[in-house]
Amino acid sequence: MDGTLSSSGEKKKDPCEGISAVDKANAEKEGVIDYDTDIGDDIDMDIPTDPEERLCKGIKDSAALLGAQQGPELMKMVSNMAQLMLSKSVINEETLVETPQINIYTKMTLGKDLGKKHVLARTKNAPWVQFPADFCLDDLNGNNTCESPAGITAIVYETNPMSTLPTSPRLAPNTQVIDLTVSNRANRIVDITGS
Repeated sequence: MDGTLSSSGEKKKDPCEGISAVDKANAEKEGVIDYDTDIGDDIDMDIPTDPEERLCKGIKDSAALLGAQQGPELMKMVSNMAQLMLSKSVINEETLVETPQINIYTKMTLGKDLGKKHVLARTKNAPWVQFPADFCLDDLNGNNTCESPAGITAIVYETNPMSTLPTSPRLAPNTQVIDLTVSNRANRIVDITGS
């Protein structure tokens, strides 16, 4: 379908837009994509009469369900990899791995350096994080400085890995998502909410 006219004369949107020929061919194989055509899931509960439209809607629904499962798994896997990288770091060692879809930044630093800007990419307008100047995982020493080591891991996703969440449509199309954690000397993630 390349945009047929509806009964009102308006051009209908192609329901298969964004679905590759390979996905369509795979969907026609038994047991690959299960989709229910007994009831519609839109506000009018309409079931598409066109079999290709039903198939494409089924592919999109199936992909959304799979994404809801794989998004958290992907984030956990990348987070574990970043924590492993950090665990091999020495004080003031900074690592930046850049890919087209994900950047991973790790740094083991002394608390007094947490207040510096941590740039998470090598591109113009790169995202960055910066902690308050007096942020410390332990008490400040006699000179009011922080000597306690802290590890930073920041994962920058070019697209939202949790796109199935109800609030996801509120994000602008080019919004980057940053997953940030702080670890102590023993490489244990520290809850810094409210710090």
